[in-house]
Amino acid sequence: MPHIKTITRIGNSAGLILDRPIMNQMGWDIATELEIVTDGDRVILTRHRHATDEEVSASAKRMVEKHRASLERLGR
Repeated sequence: MPHIKTITRIGNSAGLILDRPIMNQMGWDIATELEIVTDGDRVILTRHRHATDEEVSASAKRMVEKHRASLERLGR
């Protein structure tokens, strides 16, 4: 069964209060960074995931391989 919530005024902005049981279920706390996506009808909150060092390294390697010729020309 869905929970019904009301948007609340917070200064000049608006907010939605998340109850502690929902926060606990999601594994979120006050400092959790969230990504917000909308599709015009829904708002989807997802924990923000930072790239690992290995992911950043793999991405850089793919970029260098893809653009090797251009990078070599720039290096001259």
